[in-house]
Parts: sequence; C-alpha cells; structure tokens
Amino acid sequence: PAVALVAAINAAASPGGDGSKTAETLDAAAAVLAKTHRTRADGNDAPGETLAAFMTLGGAVPTLSLLRDDESIGVKVAAARVARELARGGVVALRCLASCDAPRTLARV
Repeated sequence: PAVALVAAINAAASPGGDGSKTAETLDAAAAVLAKTHRTRADGNDAPGETLAAFMTLGGAVPTLSLLRDDESIGVKVAAARVARELARGGVVALRCLASCDAPRTLARV
C-alpha cells in the first residue's frame, strides 16, 4: 500500500498534477499509517512496515510540500494528519521528518 500512497501523493504534489482528490489521498495515507502500527514486546506502539516503506520511498517530502504550499485548508489538515502519523513512528521517523524540514514547515502553517 505504501507504494501506491506515495505515488498518489507525488502526483498530487507535482506541478500540473491532479489535485482534485488530494485531501482524500492524504486522509487515506494517514488512516493506513495509523492502522499499520504494531505492538512491541513491552506493549508500546512501534512503527509498522508500511510507515518504514512510506518514509523510504520519499512520502514525507511531497506531504510536507502540500502542507506548506497548497491553498486548500482541507489539504493542509489532511497533510498535517499524515505528518502526525509519521511522527508517531519513533525516533528514526522523527529524524527523517527533521531532515525534510518538517519543523520549519509546521511552524509556518
């Protein structure tokens, strides 16, 4: 599912891309990322393989660009939901978000 989600987000974020279903795509991504967390042996949440694949395939960058640049409030809210799910992914995911300039993007929204 991560490949399809990243491809759809990339298409929506690209110049001249079809943005008609951008918010729905981002909402779907947030829902999938939320559902694929797994439970560690100590009972705490841990990121699932889908989140790892989403980050590895570069899903954070177009998500943050939509959060930063899109005019629609619905798209911004949906992109923020994806960013929240990515941030729940633990230290490695947080570092990936930081390297994608997420703190500055979030501060400007």
